[in-house]
Amino acid sequence: MPNIAVIGATGQQGSGVVSALLASTDYAVRAISSNPSSEKAQAFLNTHKQAAHLGRLTIVHGDLAKPETIRDALHGTYGVFLASPFIPDGREDAENSEETKQGKGVVDAATAVGCHHFVYSGLGNMKETSGGKYTHCTHWDSKAIVADYARKNLKAVTVLIPGAFYSNLNWPSWTRRDPDGTVVFCFPVKPDAQMQWTDERFDMGNFVSAVFTQGPTVTAGKTYPVMSPALTPVEMARQYHGVTGEPAKFEPVPLDDVLNFFKTHPEMGGPGVAKEMEDMFNHINDIEPGTTCTGTMKPEDDHSFQDLGVKASTFEAWLERSGWRVGGAGGK
Repeated sequence: MPNIAVIGATGQQGSGVVSALLASTDYAVRAISSNPSSEKAQAFLNTHKQAAHLGRLTIVHGDLAKPETIRDALHGTYGVFLASPFIPDGREDAENSEETKQGKGVVDAATAVGCHHFVYSGLGNMKETSGGKYTHCTHWDSKAIVADYARKNLKAVTVLIPGAFYSNLNWPSWTRRDPDGTVVFCFPVKPDAQMQWTDERFDMGNFVSAVFTQGPTVTAGKTYPVMSPALTPVEMARQYHGVTGEPAKFEPVPLDDVLNFFKTHPEMGGPGVAKEMEDMFNHINDIEPGTTCTGTMKPEDDHSFQDLGVKASTFEAWLERSGWRVGGAGGK
């Protein structure tokens, strides 16, 4: 049976993709790990021990910092899914970022082994979308550069663009619970900010599985947003209350407070992440109603449901499925 290589297989997006491919397709899955013998990798295999026993799932070594190992790991595979790790930088020259270098290395490896279908978890180019206004969101611009490079070098490329991850709501700069029990959505955006969201495991898994099922004839050369309908933070608080019964409100923290937190916590990325977050939140505030895909696509240009038959989770659906609560269970 044809093999799909999943790079980043033990991460949130990658693990969801592996689960969906095993559950809803006939593909075998080759999970790429920088350390296949690690506890995390072995726990991942144990989660899918029946598929591993049947030979539908294998885990092999591949290090994004060493392109030759990726080429070896991809040998003989039909398709590749790549979700790049977040490498905070905050630099203007995304062309030379570490994420760009690693992503291009994967594309070169996929080209060398004759990959038939390359599926990439990408983002828009914020520098271009903003007309040069926001130039330090490296993790967006790097992904856009890698996607363009893939389109130029591979015969069949499909790009999926997620929204904000629901799991980000676990961050204290995004939500909190006040002493009286009130839930506060506090991310530093304006009350009517047009935000779209993604369950990075469930939604990305469903979309990637559908893309490989439909194949290059339908999906090659296309970009699909993997995003809920636009939801303002005020509406999000209202929906949270409706599903959980808990009192909830939107009360943004000042952006400077969030940025200072990152600047003073090197373990969270330090000044580089602060620069990226500043541009990202300001860009979100600039997104006009009636657009999708982080402000770069009109809804009528989104053909994901027609082509794939899947939709990203609404906030209410995610709350019901995951049981997530602020300060409690994380979405899974």
